[in-house]
Amino acid sequence: MADAAPGFAGRFWPVWGLGLLGVLTLALQPPPASLVEQVPRLQSLYPLALRALLILNPLLLVSVCAAVGAAVAHRAGLGSHAANTARNTLSPLFAVAIGGLVAVVLFALDAAMAPHLGARWQEVKAHADNAPWFPALAVGVLYGGFAEEVTMRWGVMSLVAWLLCRLFAPRSRAVGVASGM
Repeated sequence: MADAAPGFAGRFWPVWGLGLLGVLTLALQPPPASLVEQVPRLQSLYPLALRALLILNPLLLVSVCAAVGAAVAHRAGLGSHAANTARNTLSPLFAVAIGGLVAVVLFALDAAMAPHLGARWQEVKAHADNAPWFPALAVGVLYGGFAEEVTMRWGVMSLVAWLLCRLFAPRSRAVGVASGM
């Protein structure tokens, strides 16, 4: 735990900033053609305006979830390095090593399962393989890694854990149930 527990703003802004970084990477992707075809009014918008409109909902979700997490995560016993509320029980090197090991295992499983996923999957994979690599990597790492974590773990899981802690006394059990969800 940090020496002085940060206030709401100290827990909110760093986490929200990481989520914002992830949301902004969505602007690197072109708007879905099917959406533009289904809603003709979108065709008259400037491309930049359309991209800004499409990131509005994820930005709202990240903002609300960052605020919820900043309000309740510490009350449920959850911490975050970004919010300066983490308990230093794991060395960063060990955490990176475990993360790398999990990534290698998932990559191997993905490669092993890909041939068995059918023709439609092969079409999707071929399309993804032909797409520019940088926007896809940026969206995958920054949106998937930051924005979705802020939304689901920092916001939703913190709220569920806090509610379970309020309903049931044993904090460790409530946090475990929330983590399993």
